[in-house]
Amino acid sequence: MTTPTLSIIMPVYNAEAYLREAVESILAQSFTDFELIIVEDGSTDNSLDVINSFTDSRIQVLYNNGNQGIVYTRNRGMAAARGRYIAPFDADDIAHPEKFTKQIQFLEENPGYGLLGTWAKLIDKNGKRLRKKWKVNAPPERIPPILLFRNYFVQSSVVLRREAIPPGGYEKGFDAVEDYRMWTQIASKWKVWNYPEYLVKYRIHEQGISIREANTINGKDDLVYQTQYKNLDINLSEDQCRLLHFIRKSNISNKIKTLDEIEDFLLLLLQQNAQLRVYDQTQLKKVVLNRWLKVCFQARLPVHKRWSTYLASTILWNKKKIKSGNFEHGKKDDIIKTTSKPTANISIIAANYNNGRYLRAFISSVMGSTVLPRELIIVDDGSTDDSHEILLDHAALSYLKIISFDENKGFTAALNAALEAASGQYIMRADPDDLLMPDRIEKQFNYLENHPEIDMLGSNAIYFSDDGRQLNRTNFPLHHDCISNTYRKGEHGVLHATVCGKRAVYQQYRYQPLSPGEDYELFARMVKDGRRFAGLKETLYKVRIHPNSSTSQITSKAIEQTFLFRDQIFGTSTSRIKIWTYFQHIRHYRRSQLASNPIIKYAHLLLSVLCYPQKLISRLF
Repeated sequence: MTTPTLSIIMPVYNAEAYLREAVESILAQSFTDFELIIVEDGSTDNSLDVINSFTDSRIQVLYNNGNQGIVYTRNRGMAAARGRYIAPFDADDIAHPEKFTKQIQFLEENPGYGLLGTWAKLIDKNGKRLRKKWKVNAPPERIPPILLFRNYFVQSSVVLRREAIPPGGYEKGFDAVEDYRMWTQIASKWKVWNYPEYLVKYRIHEQGISIREANTINGKDDLVYQTQYKNLDINLSEDQCRLLHFIRKSNISNKIKTLDEIEDFLLLLLQQNAQLRVYDQTQLKKVVLNRWLKVCFQARLPVHKRWSTYLASTILWNKKKIKSGNFEHGKKDDIIKTTSKPTANISIIAANYNNGRYLRAFISSVMGSTVLPRELIIVDDGSTDDSHEILLDHAALSYLKIISFDENKGFTAALNAALEAASGQYIMRADPDDLLMPDRIEKQFNYLENHPEIDMLGSNAIYFSDDGRQLNRTNFPLHHDCISNTYRKGEHGVLHATVCGKRAVYQQYRYQPLSPGEDYELFARMVKDGRRFAGLKETLYKVRIHPNSSTSQITSKAIEQTFLFRDQIFGTSTSRIKIWTYFQHIRHYRRSQLASNPIIKYAHLLLSVLCYPQKLISRLF
């Protein structure tokens, strides 16, 4: 008998309703060199009949003498496993057909990794997808300190290297959190990571372990915490365990005292690790800062108290803030400067994902405005670059609000989160890879104040390259009727990032979870409902064109989706040829903007005009 590369361990206890689908998803894998070890743990339903209905020679069935519990059952399967890799898989979950092919290939090519999980889609008892997903983007070096606060892996997503598994397998006494305990053990000696694809469906239902043993998990988590913190010479008290649950859930009471206790605990953690070097101190501090930000801004406290507590923290500055409200000399002097600039009742909202290289310039363009905003709300949408650290560097700006997502939730979710947090009379859009002109806030605010009949106000913009070259200037319509007609034709009547509009209108409509074309869909609905638009002729915004910008990555799907929205909203019908020619026009126009060779530039520009001559006419007249 040949030895398989992979051993899949499936414990079964009263899983009749979901077992067949789980086993079939394993047998349908593109990776075939595996054995499936099913350990039947004394089920009282018809699980055994389901198991016996399979005849695949790769299936091996073990029977417990009565119900022995999850740790015993998993370990019995591991003891029988022969593969170089071990994959625990629960009997109510579903594997993507390419799951093990991709994970085994990664582990074969990266021998330093002892554990590889994946992202997971969550489903209910009927297999219906839930809105929440398990999508986490931390780099491998940051995961060990993250495990100090929470479990980071879905058990059925994981593949383990045999030699990375602790002696004896899952540790006794950790029932219901046996996986969390093992991951911390492996992460202390091996690299661990989540493969960035949805390769498993994780089922949430009343009979699942996570629900059935919820109370047990809450208590047993403390055991996992204690084993980790002992390595830092921290013997967790009952109160400190309580604080860890607060930190994990960001569910903070309305008492400042609780935040003070959490701050002291996080500082103790950083101090102990600085001495003992159990974890990479830089990565630990990033995790601690992220947790501190979350607990402050999800605390049930008035907004000003959340901000004052967050900004005054020793975690942030290493020294306490002076009571007068001014930061100590030498700390953030490049950011905090006394100013007499007026403030407009405007909330600027921006969604950021991996724009770290442009963030400082963007924030500086806001700081250099003739009139400052009431607030600048930046939602960091699970960035994996240095965006979060750059935002924290600017956290002393009195008007900057930072919202951080653990995972990438998408552009519309980030913008809606910013809308919810906004308190200004007007909402101004901007993107963190672009720049505001110094007088943008002032001019758009004054216009809206003097024209209360206008709901949404755009402006013109300059497109510029990464090296600072000006590419061209936009020529958007200025009056409502022209803007309305442009949307009815399936085109953009305003440039999304230049818009400033009434908060009440924005929050009434909100961004739909659609991509691409979410901005067209939003404004087209407003136009259809009679909301009034206008545009300023002045150039008040600079749009950066670079290979990763959404502007330069236009796709046929985006154009097709836009015309689909148009037809649905306005009751029109758009031919395929029009969609195709308009896409070619946009595609060649974008390529002309990015081209540095003059011949290539004007060749693309000519093709763009030939595909859609109406645009040239509108620009000239």
